[in-house]
Amino acid sequence: MRGLSQYGIDVIQCYCNRYLGLRKYFDIIRQFLNIRRNVDVFIVGFPGYQVVILLRFLTSKPIIFDAFTSLYLSTVIDRKKTRPFTIKAVYYWLLDYFSCKLSNVVLLDTEAQISYFLNSFNLRREKFLKVFVGAEEPSYYLQEVNRTKKDGPFLVHFHGFFIPLHGIQYILEAAKLLENEEIQFNIIGSGQTFPDMKKHSQWLRNKNVTFVPPLEYKILLSYILSSDICLGIFGGTKKSDLVIPNKVFEAISLQRPVVTGNSSAIREIFEGGKNIFLVEMANPKALAEAILKLKSNQTLYFEMARNGYRLFEEKFKPRIIVKDLATCIFNEINPHF
Repeated sequence: MRGLSQYGIDVIQCYCNRYLGLRKYFDIIRQFLNIRRNVDVFIVGFPGYQVVILLRFLTSKPIIFDAFTSLYLSTVIDRKKTRPFTIKAVYYWLLDYFSCKLSNVVLLDTEAQISYFLNSFNLRREKFLKVFVGAEEPSYYLQEVNRTKKDGPFLVHFHGFFIPLHGIQYILEAAKLLENEEIQFNIIGSGQTFPDMKKHSQWLRNKNVTFVPPLEYKILLSYILSSDICLGIFGGTKKSDLVIPNKVFEAISLQRPVVTGNSSAIREIFEGGKNIFLVEMANPKALAEAILKLKSNQTLYFEMARNGYRLFEEKFKPRIIVKDLATCIFNEINPHF
């Protein structure tokens, strides 16, 4: 939102998280009625699949939907919360389809994701706009955060939901391979696979892994800044080949080298060995070797940190990543802009 304001676009923010069930949608309608005359374009954020459909019945004005990811892919294919062809699975597919079909523009962060939507839902390429996830500029959120790396063991950082996409089991197995190398792992988060990952860690007898519950954002930043390396995703699932997680952008914005799984999405904008360290997905040995290489090669370590930060400065600051979106908004208001 701050990025859009720098292009002279006024943003009226509406939230619908105060209520559950049907009351939520009545609250959306109430907010819509209050602002409808002052709005030229509606932007619906993730996970607003149902909101897009409701909004299309309320207005003919342009709707831009920040889809972020496919609900069907995340819930059915990746997390396996329900089987394909069940009523729930069909419902998730239809939400994906109609939320995109009824939007004027759909935002996704990689060409790999856009290709998935085109192939899965038979939609036009012109409907999609690629907008990178990016991260806040460090100066915005580091005013009250300790910026210094503390003394101690070489520290590897991961944060995120415990879901198949992230491949946390492979992080735990890599940690086991490195337990005699004075390398400590902080794994921060919770979620679907957390009980299984705790059991897996106990079975491995990890001595160098600390599980940390979810943290407030500023405290999380302190953990990143106290680390030496940040980790991305390693799950080897279909979704892991399509997305670039926000944690990657957060890490490079804080000048921390990132190790993540090699994917179609990550190769769209990163160069392995230059501004990021890419390893084979679902391969704990490759991950362990990458961590050990960065620990032992200070030249490579600092070069990768600098190059990652330089890439962030060039491409992923809020003003830069929303430039195409700002143009899109003006074009939707005035097609001849």
